[in-house]
Amino acid sequence: DMPGGGHEGHDMPGGCSMKMTFNWDLAGMCVVFEWWHVTTSFQMILSCLACMGISILYEALRLSARRYDQKLASELRRRERAILGSQEEEEEEGGDGGLIRDGEGPYLPRPASLSPSLSREQQTMRSIVYAMQVALGFWIMLVFMTYNAYLMGSVVVGAGIGHYLFARDISSAAS
Repeated sequence: DMPGGGHEGHDMPGGCSMKMTFNWDLAGMCVVFEWWHVTTSFQMILSCLACMGISILYEALRLSARRYDQKLASELRRRERAILGSQEEEEEEGGDGGLIRDGEGPYLPRPASLSPSLSREQQTMRSIVYAMQVALGFWIMLVFMTYNAYLMGSVVVGAGIGHYLFARDISSAAS
């Protein structure tokens, strides 16, 4: 038995090699899928470019999610200001200012259910984008788990380029 779990250099279905240690192989491996079988150096170059592009795409997707959340937060703040504005008008007119009287006791704040929140469609869209981020992130992890130096390097370089291109605003990069 080999120390790496016995998979070192084993051939997988379709002629794919599965290495469990860091390697510099240029051919004879599959990138995540059996149909993505790298058999030549040229195919490795194309695979590296594809992995780099997918890492860049991941950063673009993260930016899209941040911008969508910022847009939703801005809409919620605007709706909340509108609610608070109507409460202030009620106070000026002698109303309760959005407070509800509990019998003879003190006024209580308006229930949270009357505060603005995301619609079902907005939360669904956020969840879909989040699931896409998770799926793409796991796919990138699987590429890294080929332990191939060229593919690993491509992922890292792609992430760096993507960060450079899509995380230029400090406020959007903070989340």
